[in-house]
Amino acid sequence: METTVIELGIAHLPLLDLGPPELFDVAARAGYRRTGLRMYAAAPGIKFYPVALGDANALRRRAADAGVAIFDAEFIPLSKDLRPEALEGWMEAAAALGASRVNCGASGDNPDPGRNAESFGALCDIAARHGLEVDIEFMRFRPPIASIADAAELVTRAGRPNGKILVDLLHVARSGGTAGDLARLPASLIGHVQLSDAPLASPSYDALPQEARERRLPPGEGELPLVEMMNALPAGVPLSTESVTLRSLPELSPFESAKRAHAGAMRVLSRWRPRPAR
Repeated sequence: METTVIELGIAHLPLLDLGPPELFDVAARAGYRRTGLRMYAAAPGIKFYPVALGDANALRRRAADAGVAIFDAEFIPLSKDLRPEALEGWMEAAAALGASRVNCGASGDNPDPGRNAESFGALCDIAARHGLEVDIEFMRFRPPIASIADAAELVTRAGRPNGKILVDLLHVARSGGTAGDLARLPASLIGHVQLSDAPLASPSYDALPQEARERRLPPGEGELPLVEMMNALPAGVPLSTESVTLRSLPELSPFESAKRAHAGAMRVLSRWRPRPAR
């Protein structure tokens, strides 16, 4: 595959100390063409950057001037207290920014699969009114949506055409997922893919959240079978990096980390041979 045809995005988490418009400038300088924007308070005390509808068009133009597009609006937890109907205005602003996707993460506080599917479906319905798709992110430390199979069951049960799965390759590996699991995942269920790396040996269960948030490595600098996993995925899936190196490579600035992740991802992707269409 020609590396020149691959345009990478970057999730906001590696650059979370930067809000717009500085976020756009740094992402573009690091080589990216798309960026996420953390517009929702994923958890108490976590930074986020709310956007009023009246400011969205100007921010969209500012991102375009920098050379990036806003790809995904982050990060709505699928919690038991989630009220999807309260997010109508938020979705409208996300669409006005030019986002095509909404990231929705497993929260781990609702063990009821039926309730989770109902909430996810309602979120998808509101997103659909604004031309958005919703990607659920599974995490081993956030059961009951802790694996590829769990995420696929949720999306299938919800039954919304704009409901998809965010395939974070670190979470695939840490949940025991394999390239074979990815190969069996229908292309229609894949929203986008995030790349990072890590040692092959998993940390303890209790340390998994910190690894995901602070101890990742740039693609190709760890031991995860990234090429094998990518080869199990179809062509055309949107790709981003989410290499958060605050503790794994503390000597790197956020810009340096983002740039190194971009270079590493492109080296990995130069060996990507997508699975045949089916």
